[in-house]
Formats: sequence, C-alpha cells, structure tokens
Amino acid sequence: MIHISVETRKGAIVSLEAAGHSESAPYGQDLVCSAVSAILFGLCNACDELLKGNAQETAAENRITIRIHKPDSHTQDILRTGLIQLMTVQEQNKEFMHIESKEVQ
Repeated sequence: MIHISVETRKGAIVSLEAAGHSESAPYGQDLVCSAVSAILFGLCNACDELLKGNAQETAAENRITIRIHKPDSHTQDILRTGLIQLMTVQEQNKEFMHIESKEVQ
C-alpha cells in the first residue's frame, strides 16, 4: 500500500511524504504506482523550479518527501494542487493507497 502523510501547521501544508508500493499489479505494470509517481515527481519538479530554495525534495528508497521552509500562498497553491491530484487517484483506489493528514507544532 502507498502511504501518504501530509503535515500541516496552522492549516498550511509544511510536508508531504509518500512511501510504499500499491501492489495493484506486478512491478512495472502498476498503474496506481505510476500515477502516484508521476504526480509526486511532477510536484518535486514544480517545487524545485518555482519555489527556488523554499522547499526541500528528496527521493530515495521508495520514499519521496517534500518539506516547505516558509509556507506562503505560492507554496500552498502548488502543494494543494498535488494533494488534490493524489486524492483523485485515491478515490478510485482506496485499497491501494491511504492519505493521512496531521497538524504539527
């Protein structure tokens, strides 16, 4: 299962992390993993290109993490767009992915 964790501070997204594999099909044929990966790598590229140092993206060992240093309306537009896309994939694939959100200090 793909686990996506979203952390918010005062309602603003400050981190998004995805880990795991959906196992909805054999490796290389898994459309759920493909969709989630495309969204997440596109989100990482958007953060890298548009946020110019206000985000840190890492991708390693079946885990992608995006952390925002100083949340603002621009960072939120980008991250919320990605989150909406992930929620859309989850809507049709609840048995293969889970999104959770928690408020942090």
